Amino acid sequence: MPSRASLEERRWLRGAIDPVLLAVLAVAIALAMGHALGHPFLRGNDELETVLENPVVQGPLASAFGGAFRTITVGAWAPLHLLSHALDRAVFGTWAGGSVLVNLLLHLLNATLVAALARRIGAPTLAVWAAGLLFAVHPVQVESVVSITQRKTVLSTAFLLLALHAWVSHARAQETAGRRRFYGLALLAGIAALMTKPVAVVLPLQLALVDLPLGRARASWRSLLEKLPFIVAAAALAVVTALGKVEVSITTAVTGHSRSVGFAGLAWYGGGPVDTFLTMLTVVPRYLRLLFWPVNLSIIYTPPVRTGLDAEVAGSLLLVLALGALLMVAARKRPRLACWAGLFVAGLLPVSQILPQATLMNDRYLYVPLLGGAPLVGEGLALLATRITGGRRALVVALAAGMAMALIFLTRERVTLWASDLALWTDAARKAPDARLAWYNLGHFRESAGDEKGAAEAFVRAAELDALDPFSASHASALLMRRGEFARALPLAERAARLFPTEYDPQYNLGFLRLVQGDVNGARPVLEHAASLDPASCEAATLLGHALALSGEPARATAIYDRIRSTRCDGPDVGLYRAFVAGELHDEHTLTLELDASLSSVRQQLSEFLREPTLSPLLAHGPFVERLESRLRAAKDAPR
Repeated sequence: MPSRASLEERRWLRGAIDPVLLAVLAVAIALAMGHALGHPFLRGNDELETVLENPVVQGPLASAFGGAFRTITVGAWAPLHLLSHALDRAVFGTWAGGSVLVNLLLHLLNATLVAALARRIGAPTLAVWAAGLLFAVHPVQVESVVSITQRKTVLSTAFLLLALHAWVSHARAQETAGRRRFYGLALLAGIAALMTKPVAVVLPLQLALVDLPLGRARASWRSLLEKLPFIVAAAALAVVTALGKVEVSITTAVTGHSRSVGFAGLAWYGGGPVDTFLTMLTVVPRYLRLLFWPVNLSIIYTPPVRTGLDAEVAGSLLLVLALGALLMVAARKRPRLACWAGLFVAGLLPVSQILPQATLMNDRYLYVPLLGGAPLVGEGLALLATRITGGRRALVVALAAGMAMALIFLTRERVTLWASDLALWTDAARKAPDARLAWYNLGHFRESAGDEKGAAEAFVRAAELDALDPFSASHASALLMRRGEFARALPLAERAARLFPTEYDPQYNLGFLRLVQGDVNGARPVLEHAASLDPASCEAATLLGHALALSGEPARATAIYDRIRSTRCDGPDVGLYRAFVAGELHDEHTLTLELDASLSSVRQQLSEFLREPTLSPLLAHGPFVERLESRLRAAKDAPR
């Protein structure tokens, strides 16, 4: 039979969740984010690798239970994350809204657990409500909740919160059996969090922080041993994550910042860990500003990389030191506030570039910190309310309610941008104009929408932001070629071909551009190389034949033209080149036949035909143009 203490603890657990607050949180989340249920899968936000093209997720559900544990996706080992998507696939099929619905329900659970944790640790009612609502509808939460690939964030946070609640129950249990049971639950939930997202490595520190308001924080071996299993599990996951993130060459961050590979293959911003540390100091005030003034949110941020001590770095350092000093003072005088502040800081540690990440700053990086940040703001409101007497106290409550409504409005607006890739990356390029990835993705989605001009300009901008980016240069040159802007396309094609020496398309594009702009000698070696990369393709061989014909090798050109005769690359344009080669070989009969055959097949579209780009170097050859005009006059004067 359960002891009296155990029964009291269970009643306390049930009492920590206010059903009225739960209903309010559900309505608030539905108002702020519910319209995301109509969103499709997005292709520019890791959803291809995580869901749409992931064999673990798209394969049979039974095989996912093994495959998820053998897979590293987007640089992280997160088997429970993949399993959750496999379950989505089994239940909802291809309906993206089903995955969003699960995210929304997990977010509601997390907001409820945040409020319940505040209540259990002793926060006043106003702080509890403010904590739950702020966590639920703050605009910075949108990416973590609405982005399907961020299931790992909301799911791992749910496990973290369950671990913290189990830890509180462990600390308050009166019986040894109860303490062991809750300790086991905390450890199990912690391991589940680690297997969902590496950010859960902060759990041991979070447990130590929760010990502060519980009155059990001790700098002792016993306290350390109590948390040792959590530390070992976190360390093991950190090693696996580090191995998954090792990079073996110089890389570029998605924001366009250059990163230099150093110790253990880790890619640092600005050239090394010191520069990365200085840069991250300046990110802390930016996060605080987003927390209290959540405007101009973006999927990408571009904080400047700092390589020395300047005014902003110095100011940020002083701010961090001041916050640390306040935290130490609060740990003795106001342990609950110290717990919340510490949880906020602890949540930032995994994304503070201790282990370099691909991006310096993101909205989603604030989801876990808000486990402490939301209650801390709530405590501030409650403290303000106690300092105000009479009817003015109601004014504070009204102010808090007004803030909640404003946050709901801002969150709704932010969620709307996640309705399509085009809207999301248009917004990103506007707010982060120095971010290569924003323009690169925008180029893709403009092209998908049929806006070739806009796509070309986006790819050109991306290429301008990163001189070592072959992908943007390749896409930009191809689109500019298609639009006939050969002069603009050429330098981009030169770069793409240099950076992609073994890829067929960049080599072919460069050869084409050199040829149509009259650089026959420059086109020849590039087209030779392109033809060798894809011997089955007749396009490069055809252009090579043209380059050979124009550079004084008619015999080699003839051999190529004979080989492509009657293939999809043959046509009246090739016929003109055959005529030219025949003239170079003094074969007047073949010249006349080829000219007449080509011209007769395009008689109705002759003007348009003669504007073909590949004919421009041929039509710059004076003697041949004279022969061509002679045959045109003869054809015109011939009796019908």
